[in-house]
Amino acid sequence: MSDFFATDGPFFTFIMKAGQVIILNVICILMCIPVITIIPALSAFYYSMIKSVRRERGYVHKEYFRSFKHGLKKGLILSLIYVGLAAAVIVNLYIVDWTNVTYIAIYLLVLIVLTMSFVYIIPVLSRFNMKLKDMIKLSLNMSIKHFPTTLLLVAGLLITAFLQIRVLPMTAILFIPGAWCYISTYPIEKVLKKYMEEIIKAEGNPGGDEDTWYLE
Repeated sequence: MSDFFATDGPFFTFIMKAGQVIILNVICILMCIPVITIIPALSAFYYSMIKSVRRERGYVHKEYFRSFKHGLKKGLILSLIYVGLAAAVIVNLYIVDWTNVTYIAIYLLVLIVLTMSFVYIIPVLSRFNMKLKDMIKLSLNMSIKHFPTTLLLVAGLLITAFLQIRVLPMTAILFIPGAWCYISTYPIEKVLKKYMEEIIKAEGNPGGDEDTWYLE
């Protein structure tokens, strides 16, 4: 029992990691406020979560802003693409005649594909140095090739949003998104590692990292 409450024991390790998750959560929420920064903010969220919280490398806030700065330019463009397309589809679904089954099916299909790609574009931006079209292509490829994992990630994202909006108090926003981000790193990393060696050979070290912590 004494080992459980030791400074390097399970209890204090959990408390420390929970605190780091909350810190990252708050930073990410603030960085998402401009909307156009959503994808670089979420990408840095994922990067610092896996590197600093799970792999215990560096300080969470330093790793977050390092990743945010690194992916900002591409992330802004990706935000315009994804947020713009999603908004356009949602608006069209709102105004379209729902008796027109063809249009409804097309809009829903586009929304589904966007969502499937979205859950991968965030970690892809955080990990790889690629052209934008290659990032989108890789994200779509991952979403289809690893469809069971994609379903799990999309379901988790929707459940998290539902719990936050309809069930839990607003104060839960301080840790619920972070908890889901932490959990999602496990299935996402399994997918990313399948592509790492090939992409590292072609592109060099992802994200400009000085070591290969992401292969551990």
